[in-house]
This record gives sequence, structure tokens and C-alpha cells, in this order.
Amino acid sequence: SIAPIFTGVSELPKKSKLSTTRKHVVQPSGREIVANLLKKVGHDAGPRIVGIDLTGSERRATGWALLDACNASTMSLRTDEELIRETVAAKPDIVSIDSPLSMPEGVTDPDCVGNSPIYRKCELALKRMGISVFWCLLPTMKGLTHRGMLLAAEFRKRGLTVIESYPGAAQDLLGIPRKGSSLEELKQGMGRIGIAGPYLTDRVTHDEVDAITSALVGLFYL
Repeated sequence: SIAPIFTGVSELPKKSKLSTTRKHVVQPSGREIVANLLKKVGHDAGPRIVGIDLTGSERRATGWALLDACNASTMSLRTDEELIRETVAAKPDIVSIDSPLSMPEGVTDPDCVGNSPIYRKCELALKRMGISVFWCLLPTMKGLTHRGMLLAAEFRKRGLTVIESYPGAAQDLLGIPRKGSSLEELKQGMGRIGIAGPYLTDRVTHDEVDAITSALVGLFYL
């Protein structure tokens, strides 16, 4: 009876438990991952990518990062105005936002879901891969989803390319600990795959390192 929900979603992987998958992750040596991605992009000076680890309201600081080729710089920003100003000033090739940027099919108002699901097919696909994810219209997620969609629309009005990213999923697939495990291990993992910058030695927030991961997803996308 729930088969139509899975339309367009890939087949269930044979090894669905992430803990099992992690044991078989092959870590590339040195800076292979980022270096190889930069070669594939073929950008003369290296792409400029903004990553944003968005929060649900301006009361909490948002992590912001600029990945310029393989070098990352970060800051914490609060207001949408600050995020728009800094992002536009960075002149990025792409903006990667850690936030749901759409709603489930058939839903136009997050407060009037009706009989429609509160999750999207992409979130369902991640769950089937064994990756933890929150449905975009959970009560605790509605504010983030709404803010992310409005912010993405503002960026697009200014001619910027915007994609949705999920740092936790990227970190899982790369075999890097999430911020909930250890900030230092997360920083070391990002450095190990080839992302340089002052974040490796300076005091930065978990959200800023997640913003770097969002930027990395943008590099994969390019």
C-alpha cells in the first residue's frame, strides 16, 4: 500500500546499516579527494564556493564558509541580511546550503500538510541508505525549511546558483566523524582530504566546519 511513495527512489542497498558500511570505507591517501575534484572541475583559479550551515532563526548564529579552491575561511553570521551581503560579496560559483530547500510533493503550506507526507523522497532515500535525517516538515524543522527556501530564493534573484546539501550525510559517506562525535576529529578529517585553512588551528564553531562540508558538497556537485 505504500509502494507509490518509493517512485523514483533508488533500490535499497544490500548493506543498509551505516555501521556495517563504515567498516569497508577506503580512505584515500593525502589530499586525493579535493585535489581530484579540482582537476575534474577544470577551473583555472579553482572555484569559489560558499557553504552555509543554516539555523532555524536569526537568534542562533549560522556557520558560513568560503571554499576558494582548496582553502577554506569561515565566520559566524546571524541575520539573513548578513548572509546575503557576505555571500554576494564573495562572488561564488555556487552556494550550498545545509537546509531543506523544498517541501514534499503536493504541499504548498507547511502548516497545512493534510494527508501528504512530511518528508521528501530524497530524505526517504537517505534513510534507506542508513543515514540519519530529519523530515523537512517535522515541527522542529519547519522554521529551518521556511528560512532556507526564502534565503535560496533571494540568492537566485541575484543570479547565484544554489543547491541543498547535508553535511552529516557527506561526512558519513566520506568516513569522517560528525560534529556530534568530536570537533577536532571532524577538523582533522576535513584537513586529511585536502581542505586547508586557518580553521585547522583556530578556534571555530561546529557550525563553521559543517559550513565547510556544505561547500565541499558544492565542489562535488560542480
